[in-house]
This record gives sequence, C-alpha cells and structure tokens, in this order.
Amino acid sequence: MKFVSSLIAAAAALALTPAAHAVTLQGGSFQTIAGNSVEDFSGAGALSFTLGLENLNPVSLTYVVGGADGAQLAFDALIDNFLRTPFKSVVFSLDNGVSFGTLGTAHAPFSTVSVARLGAGSARVAFGGSGEGYGVEVGDVFGSTAGATDWMIHLNGLQAGQSFTMTITTAVPEPSTYALVIAGLAVAGIVARRRA
Repeated sequence: MKFVSSLIAAAAALALTPAAHAVTLQGGSFQTIAGNSVEDFSGAGALSFTLGLENLNPVSLTYVVGGADGAQLAFDALIDNFLRTPFKSVVFSLDNGVSFGTLGTAHAPFSTVSVARLGAGSARVAFGGSGEGYGVEVGDVFGSTAGATDWMIHLNGLQAGQSFTMTITTAVPEPSTYALVIAGLAVAGIVARRRA
C-alpha cells in the first residue's frame, strides 16, 4: 500500500510540474507585424518562422527565452515575397547581446545567393542579378533539403524569461538598376531587329 501511495504522490508531482518551455514569440504564433504576416514554428532549442512580406516595412520579432533552450538556438526561416517586387537583400539583426554563430545556408529559387556576417548580431542574405521576387529559405526550413544547414544563434547568457528581438529588413534594387535593365533590353531588341 505504501508503494501505491508513493507512486500516486510521484505521479501527482509530475503532473503539477510545469513543462519546460521553449523560445516563444511574444504576441502569439500567428500575427501581423508592420503589415506583414508572421507564423512562428519555434520549439525547444530552435527558432523558426515564416514571414509573408506584404510591404517593405522592417519587421521586429520579440522572443522570450524558455527553460528548455540551451546556450544557442538553431535558426531557419522562410520569407515569402508577396509583393513580387524583387529585393536585393534581407538583413537579420539581433539585440540584447544575442549574436549569430555559424551562418548556415540560404536558397532562393531564381537568384544566386550570398550570406555574410555584418557584425556579431547582424547578417545579410544578398541576391544576385536584379534581385529575388519570390522569396528565400534561410537554413534548412523543411528539414530535408539536401545541402541545407541551419544558422546558429548564441544567446550569450540570456536566461529563461529574458527576451531579445530579431529585426528583418529588406532592400529593393535602386531605380538605376531598373534603368540599366530596360536599357539592356532595348539594345538587345535593336540588335535583334537589325539581324532580322
């Protein structure tokens, strides 16, 4: 009987023990921030979201560190460009002493991509040519993309209950870029017409 009551007491203690929480986005897992839609998929030791760009306003996401998070978070994001206006780069900036560790991969469907660290708490994904009009996968978003690797975010001593903000900023090509593209197309048209 003593064993059964001890077992019941242990089960009750387990049931009343709060679960270890992972990093969470303030405001909920689905929201609109600065006119852009955000859906968060973060879990223990991982920061992950989809950002639907409806405009070019910077988007700031504030996360609260959970008890289940270690000293670093794996990071991946899917950024959809609903504007279809090509952007030249996406910059991720972190605050409160949080920094990027290893920068993993990034992939865009119609552009060459380069990844660069701008400082400890800032990194940029840049697109070749006239920019990227559809979106970008940062890290291994789907968990199965061959050759894709997640980025790492170092919390640098942030404890459970403390927060940090990631700000995402996009840049569009300069008007002169469009002028050069139009001029190049005009020259190609003239050359093709003369050959015909």
